[in-house]
Order: sequence, then structure tokens, then C-alpha cells
Amino acid sequence: MLISIVPLIIVAAFTFLNSYSDAKEKVGVYSSQITKQMQINLDLLLDDYWNLSKAITKSDIIQNDFKNVSQTNDLERYKTDDEIGKLLASQAVSQDIDGISVMNTDGKYRMFIGNQIVPREYSQTKLLTETIHNGGKVLWLAPHLNEAEGVFQTNEKVITLSAMIKDRWSANDIGVIAISLKPESFTKIFAGLDILEKGEVFIIDPQGTFIYNRNKALWGEHFSDASLVSKIYGNADKKGQPYFDYDINGKKYLISFSKIQNNNWTVVSLIPYSYLMQKTDYILLFTICIIVMFILFSIYISFSVSFSISNSINNLIRSFRIVEKGQFNIKVDHSGNDEINRLNLMYHRMVLRLDHLINELYKTKLINKEVQITALKAQINPHFLYNTLETINSIAKIRKVKEISQMTKSLSSMFRYSIKGDQDFVTLREEMDNVKHYISILNIRHDNKIGFELDIADELFDYKIPKLILQPLVENCVLHGIELKKEKGNIQIHSFVEENVLNLIVRDNGLGIPPDKKALLQAQLDNAEEMQDHLGKGIGLLNVKDRLQIYYSDRYQFKLESTFGEGTSITLRLPL
Repeated sequence: MLISIVPLIIVAAFTFLNSYSDAKEKVGVYSSQITKQMQINLDLLLDDYWNLSKAITKSDIIQNDFKNVSQTNDLERYKTDDEIGKLLASQAVSQDIDGISVMNTDGKYRMFIGNQIVPREYSQTKLLTETIHNGGKVLWLAPHLNEAEGVFQTNEKVITLSAMIKDRWSANDIGVIAISLKPESFTKIFAGLDILEKGEVFIIDPQGTFIYNRNKALWGEHFSDASLVSKIYGNADKKGQPYFDYDINGKKYLISFSKIQNNNWTVVSLIPYSYLMQKTDYILLFTICIIVMFILFSIYISFSVSFSISNSINNLIRSFRIVEKGQFNIKVDHSGNDEINRLNLMYHRMVLRLDHLINELYKTKLINKEVQITALKAQINPHFLYNTLETINSIAKIRKVKEISQMTKSLSSMFRYSIKGDQDFVTLREEMDNVKHYISILNIRHDNKIGFELDIADELFDYKIPKLILQPLVENCVLHGIELKKEKGNIQIHSFVEENVLNLIVRDNGLGIPPDKKALLQAQLDNAEEMQDHLGKGIGLLNVKDRLQIYYSDRYQFKLESTFGEGTSITLRLPL
């Protein structure tokens, strides 16, 4: 149960924490991308107003009539007022523009369209003085009430863009242009945002003043959390990660921000993690439920598997004890499919195989004993037999009987080959020499009736094959094929290597084997029991195949082919 439950809890915890961390990172990136897009949209909007101010200040009316208006008479001044008014009215087509004003730097002339931003006497106003002292840069004032007192002053706060009007020829300052915007104009930038459902999006300046907030009462007011403003602008100036975590009154928020290019304002989104990670909380609850289910399932499985394994092991132990007593007749329950039952089944097959191998080994030992006895019988004073054959050979040479000399010499070589040494394998060259001696003796007996051909490449003669494996096949060709034939017969031995296998083909052109006898012989060759009955009894096809079975097990091939009236072919395929 511990092995099942502990890894499950570890994996579940690791998976959840990893998923939570990944989701948190993706939410941060997504939030910063939204904030960045809002910043880009605001930059485009502010660019439009800046381009509008440049279009007004570069017009001929401003560059000519406005520049010299303080030096003209009243009639010309009225004309200039009318032309400048028409110019400003033609540019103030957007409903987001609250008013546009142009004024001389000397404080003697100003003209406006829409709401007045400054009073008639404007030389000491905040708008003019801050614009002049801003070093020629564009000035963006946070939401404020206009400076016109009396009937022109309203309770609606405006955002003001102001810039110096430059003489196109001398580049001297000739005046100031101011465009007042309604903060509501920024509302469309934030429209349709999902994060506004539970979070907040606002614009602040470095002093922490709200440029825009969904709550109108906060326009132009200072943000209460100065440390958050400091952290936002600190990260923005350092070009760090555009989002971070922040606690407000014990509640965790994701803060993402993006700095506006046109001025030093910053778009800030503030979203509670409780809203962002709702789905992750569902995943946590689901994970806990799954863990509980698996714990209950593990308890059930632990008892079931424990009983199944112990029962199977007990059955296997009983089988061990039966085999230990020398009884190989064991019964196996095949109903299960687990590893222990499969092990039990494999053990059963192993016992059956072991029983078979023991029987094979027992029979092989009997065969070896019989072969040893046969060999002992054949080894009755071999030196006496050698000396006798050599004596016959010498007498034949003295009497000039060539056939007797050749037969005794070949017979002596065959006898020496058959009993010399105790090795089971010889080279193909040695085996072929023995076959040649055998053919030599037969040709003397049958008046050169037997033709003999070899088709073997020189490099094959050094391969090892079982001893006395070809001579019985040649003998079979003579006894059952060529001897029964009136005319001369021919025996051919062909050998080649293919796929790491040595092929030996012994072929004759004798009478062949009748179909009925061939069927009987093939049945005997295919029957393992029949093979065992012939072991050690005679040297024939069955004996050859039996010996190959002992040497190579199932790694050889013995193929008999015969056509009655045409001849017989025997093919051996032996692993190199």
C-alpha cells in the first residue's frame, strides 16, 4: 500500500505544483501582453493628439497672423480672431477634445475653442509657466480643473497636452498650444477586457497620480500605496519582468505594467490571484479526489494481489517439493495470467524438458556403452591385423598381384582410419581419403564398374565433419543402386557453403528406390523412436542420421531424394 500510495501522492503533488507554476507564468505573460497592447493603443491615441497640435501650429494662420497679432489694430485683430477660431473649430472635430487654446508667450493674446483652459490674464498660470519651463518638450498634465475662474470654470477634470509654438523660420518660441482632453476618451481603450470583471486597470504618472481610473472620483488623485508606485517605476526603469506579485491588505494580486512612450505614464493592471487561478483550484480539488479514489483502489488491489501472489508461490513451492522427490508429473494451474502463474507455467515446461533431456541422456549413455563394446570387439589386437595386412601386401607385391596389393593397402588405411584416435570430428579431406580407399576396393571387386567424381573446392577440405559420415552413404549407393545395375554406375560428391552451412550431396545414377520402399525408409528416418532402435546396429542411413542427431540436435538437415530407375541423392546440411 505504501509503495502504491506514496509515489502517487508525490507524483500528484509534483504535477499540481508544476501545473500551478506553469499556469501562473502563462497568466503573467498573458496579462503583460494585454497591458502592452493597451499601452500601444494609448500611444497611438496620444500620437493623434500630438499630430493634431503640430498641424495647428504649422498652419499659415498661426505662423503669420498669430505671431504678429499683438501689433495689429482692432479690425485686423478681429479678423485674426475669426480665422484662428475657424482653424481651431475645424480641428476640434473629436468629441473627446474638451477645448483647444493658443496663446502668446508675452501674455497679451489668447484664443480658444470649447472650454477655456486659462483665464484672460494667463501669464502666471500653471499651464503657461510649466510649458515654457519644460525645455521645449511636450507637456502632459494629469487630470485637473481648468484655470479659468467664474462662469467658465467647470467641475469636470481634463487632461491637457501643451507644447511650444515655434517660428518656422527662426525657431523662436512664439506661443503655446494646449489641447484639453476628456479622461473618458481613454475608456474605449479598456473596453471589453475580461480582467476588468474582477481586476482593475488604470494609468498613473511617476508621482502616483491617477491619469485614468474607472472611478471618476480618483482622476487626478494620488494612489494611496506609494510603495507599489515605486516598485512599478523601479521595474520599468530597470527593464525587468513586466509583471510581479504584490500583497494588498493580505490579498495576493498579479501586477502587470507597460510604460507609455509619449510620456512617463504607465498602464497598470491589478488582478487578484483568486480570480486568475480559479481553474487551477478546480484541478487541485480534482487531484485530491483522484488521490482518495486511488488510495481506496490501492487498498483493494494490495489485498487482492497479495493473496494472488502468495497462493501462486505456494503452488510453485509444492511443485518444487514434488520434483525434489524425483517425480516429474506435476500439475499446473493455468487459470491465472500474472507473472507468478506464468513463472509456474515456465517451470512446468522446464521440468518436462528436463525429464526429456534426462531420458535422452540415459539413452545416449546406453548408446555410448554399446559403441564402446563394439569398438572393443573391433580392436582385437589391432597390431596383429595391421601386420597381417602388411604381410599380405608384401606377398602380393612379390608375386606381382597388383589387385591384392591395392586392396590390402586400401583396407589397411580404412581400418587404421576407423579406429585410430578418439576424436568424433575429422576434416573433410580425411573423410574423402577414406571414401577413396573404399571405392578403390569396390572397383577391384566389381571390375571398375563404379565411377567416382568429386566437385569440392580446395578451401572446403579443412572444414570439420563427423567421422565416418560419408562412407556409409557411398556404401548405400553401391549396395542398393549400382550393384543391381548391369551397366557401369557413377557416384558424385558435391560440396559448397551457403549461409554459414556446409552442404554435402552424395548422388548416384543407380536403379533408385521403389516408391513403397522409399516411403517406408522415409517414415523410419522421420520417426525418432525408430532411429533409436537402430543406434549402434549396422552402418546405414538410419545410423548416419542418428549420429547427426546426437552431434547437432536440431541444427542439421538430412534430405533423401530418389527416382526409381534414375538414381538417388542424399543431401546433408551441417553448421560450420
